[in-house]
Amino acid sequence: RNGDAASFKLAHATLDQVKAARPPGGAGYSDAQIRQGVLARNIENYIRTREFDASLKLIDEWELEFPEALWDGFTRTLRVKLAVAEKRPLVAARIALQHARANPTGVYADELLYRASQNFKLANEPTQAQAALDLLTSKYPESPYARGESKEK
Repeated sequence: RNGDAASFKLAHATLDQVKAARPPGGAGYSDAQIRQGVLARNIENYIRTREFDASLKLIDEWELEFPEALWDGFTRTLRVKLAVAEKRPLVAARIALQHARANPTGVYADELLYRASQNFKLANEPTQAQAALDLLTSKYPESPYARGESKEK
């Protein structure tokens, strides 16, 4: 089947990238760290080149292989970027807002609230956009996202 061949090629290419990223002597990053870095780079590239199915497949693969990535929020930001690229701002806003609320102490919570606000604006949902912005500025006043958005008011 065509899909199986494409999946095999994608997995093989990613594995080759992980091997190539390993520093001489094996010191440095773990295989898991390298793998996640390669996944992030590839997903961003697939989003940029509008290969949305490949992006989604790699995000799903990342979350299955490294479930903690779901909680830290980075794969959520990638899902938001993917939804934006697919011209689905309301979906992007909801993903961002739900994760920021679920994990308010997460590293990406402020960025996700900012992205939620921006995408609610794009989806012509000004009340929800303002609510996300208010939450951002009240919970994370020192965040560059909160400070930058506040200047636009």
